[in-house]
Amino acid sequence: MRTQKSKSEGKKEYILSLRQQGLSYAEIVKRVQCSKGTVSYHLGEGQREKTILRNRKIQSGIFRKVRNFAYKNDRGGRGNYKEVKVTRICDIRKKARCFCYGYKSKKKGKYQMNKNNLRFKGSKVWSFLEKVWPGICLQNKNVQSINQWTKKPDTENSVPVMYPMVRCKLTDEIVDAELSNVHCDHADGDRTNNDTNNFTLTVKRFNEMKGRDSYEDFYKNCKKFVEVYEKYNV
Repeated sequence: MRTQKSKSEGKKEYILSLRQQGLSYAEIVKRVQCSKGTVSYHLGEGQREKTILRNRKIQSGIFRKVRNFAYKNDRGGRGNYKEVKVTRICDIRKKARCFCYGYKSKKKGKYQMNKNNLRFKGSKVWSFLEKVWPGICLQNKNVQSINQWTKKPDTENSVPVMYPMVRCKLTDEIVDAELSNVHCDHADGDRTNNDTNNFTLTVKRFNEMKGRDSYEDFYKNCKKFVEVYEKYNV
């Protein structure tokens, strides 16, 4: 099925007309300023069907993965990967809201579906934030964070770690929780488990590496890679 652009340009009709005049493929390519593949597509016997089958093949399975790697296609299949800029989230509640109430998608009905799948109803956003910064509220954000492993007030070089700073649970580095590269992570990997104890803050890079693993699974996978790396990296 032809696109509106193809119809408006009339390229197919022009190619057919030139061929009827006796021009060769090479001459048509020069005249139309297109590729030889385009000419073959419109003039070759059964070429259209072959092209459709070839496109279906490269759009599936390993072919699609290799094509995306080779041509640096983004998730939409067009253009290059875009570098995501780190921005500041003015209201820390925006981050915890998705963890608490479910992810709000642009697709109709998806937010409600995710919300209904959550295990705990009636949770409050501030209860998640208070787990990391005890005593935090809208009127008072001058509070000290806790170490997400020890649950004790956190310090760095004997200096209290104050909001919005927090120690990433996966890297142990002090990060600014208001930046977009710090994520709210489900400790057990279950995105329906919105229990307060399952709420953690981690840097984006390691959160993406962990994915939906629990800490135990993530540890095993990291250990497996270390073993493979040490085996072959000679």
